[in-house]
Amino acid sequence: MEKPSLAIVPLTCCGACMQSIYEDRELMKTITRYRIIYWPGYAEGELGDAVDAAIIVGVARTRRDYEAAEKMYREAGLVVMYGTCSVYGGIPGLTALVPREELGEDYADTAKPPAVLRQPSVLAPGCPPSASVRKRLAEILEAYLRGEKPDKTVFLGNTESLCRNCPLRPRDPGRIEMPGIKRVYEGVSMDKCFLEQGILCLGPVTSASCNHDCIRMGLPCTGCAGPVPGIDDAGLRYIGAIGSILMVKRERQVMFPGLARELDKIHDPMGLLYKYTLPRAKLTQLALIRRGLAGGGEK
Repeated sequence: MEKPSLAIVPLTCCGACMQSIYEDRELMKTITRYRIIYWPGYAEGELGDAVDAAIIVGVARTRRDYEAAEKMYREAGLVVMYGTCSVYGGIPGLTALVPREELGEDYADTAKPPAVLRQPSVLAPGCPPSASVRKRLAEILEAYLRGEKPDKTVFLGNTESLCRNCPLRPRDPGRIEMPGIKRVYEGVSMDKCFLEQGILCLGPVTSASCNHDCIRMGLPCTGCAGPVPGIDDAGLRYIGAIGSILMVKRERQVMFPGLARELDKIHDPMGLLYKYTLPRAKLTQLALIRRGLAGGGEK
């Protein structure tokens, strides 16, 4: 009996997700049990019509990206969105801020993570996906070899926020006060919540799909694992959370002008709030509606 075929399809991406697949022995062991018909750099060839399973990496940014993603949805029985770019849009998705007339002819009107083009079989977020996410993906691919397919979309990330088990979690998370806003270079304490130090950390809205690696190294979360399931606009949710804890004990003294001055210290709001999720944000969808491009699947 011929082995099921597999295509690993890179769209617009940085390459880190591909590297994470190469370096994971267990995942590679499972992948090589398939008949790999397409994987640039590993199995050369054209993206054919007959494929049983597909792993899509990156965001659909060019017309070629859209065509490849749609083809995999049409032909493959199992479709895996691998990495934050594929699931949420990622950093390449920030090009949604660039006016259409400034882009080349090959670019589509909007950046879209393939996960929103149709309903995928598996969502594997991460930049790149963590070891735990890759382990679960290997299990699903093993099951598919036996003829077992998920009956609904499987989310391989953690459904809790990064704050839940953070090594810097405060004793009373419900009483956090952010004294102001400062940058990491101004000094970081490794025995206190970043927010309590005035350092912007996206832990409250980010899925705990990593091992808190950045935080353990003294760096705040930037949201690369994507939002906690159920949050449809991570940026709006986060700025609302910051507004509820920023200088709460001094509100009457500083009033609105004082709070506004602190918020002005966020030098790149879009880069902070939507670094990995802009294409899927509610604000983006509203902008598309205003431009007459509702749905975002335009070519």
